[in-house]
Amino acid sequence: MVPRYRLVVSVLFLGILAFLLSKLDLGAVYDQIIKSNKPFLILGVSILIFGVLLKIAKFSLISRYYSYPLSLKQAALIEMVGISLATLTPGRVGEGSKIILMNRKLGMPISSSFSIIILERLLDILILSAGAFLLSSYIIEDMVSLTGLLFLFLVVCLFVFLRFPNALGGIVPEKYRGHLAVEIKNDKFLFFLIGITTLFVWTLEAGFQWFVLLSFNTHLSFYIVFGIVCVSTIAVFFSVMPAGIGTMDLSYLLLYTMVGVPMEVAASVLLIYRFFSVLLLFSSTALILNYYQLSVGDIKREMGE
Repeated sequence: MVPRYRLVVSVLFLGILAFLLSKLDLGAVYDQIIKSNKPFLILGVSILIFGVLLKIAKFSLISRYYSYPLSLKQAALIEMVGISLATLTPGRVGEGSKIILMNRKLGMPISSSFSIIILERLLDILILSAGAFLLSSYIIEDMVSLTGLLFLFLVVCLFVFLRFPNALGGIVPEKYRGHLAVEIKNDKFLFFLIGITTLFVWTLEAGFQWFVLLSFNTHLSFYIVFGIVCVSTIAVFFSVMPAGIGTMDLSYLLLYTMVGVPMEVAASVLLIYRFFSVLLLFSSTALILNYYQLSVGDIKREMGE
């Protein structure tokens, strides 16, 4: 059951986005994309590809942290299918597919599967909230306290999960809570490596957009681009639409214009980001599923059992 507030927010943001897009000079957007600096664009796409590979490596590191090391091929199957399903459907379906794949295809206990997913998400949201805090301190001063409290709350959640993992059982779907019995891990070096890798993943995500902006001869501080990526990614949580359509897009357009980027340039960056991220995501997933002789339908059927 989708929370009503998320449905309201999604419809509201879609309406505002549609209004803004109706005011755009679409011809100017098209001309900008055609005349973009192609070397910068190619460099940006290369960074995006490397970021996807780093996401897979990060997932493999987290599985190793919980003593169930996955090869990069196995991690690629779980991570890419999970992201694809999360893009097409509400996020929990994507996370659920990871748990099913780790348990039924790779023989990993559900307790360890949940631990991997929870730690991955906590670290992602922690980095994103830190970026949101930094951006709010620069352009949205009224939100500094709110984003700062969010960051501190997530730090506490991460600490609690690492020291008392079963205390966060409430965030696990009820039918699986009995499986959450996680050992406390003390491999500080590996945890530090996972944290640094997570930071690099989101830095590369911002790097892609930073180079796309350069391809339009628009110079913006990398620090600001990183913050915009963080805030816009967090905004997806409030959407019920696939890939956060509407909510994420409006967030990008508004934040870029708030720092002086013309609306047409912001729209061009958004279009290129959407095109390459979706193309890369689903083409990679299709290749991986073909390698394992699986389909998304197979995985969804297993999730429904």
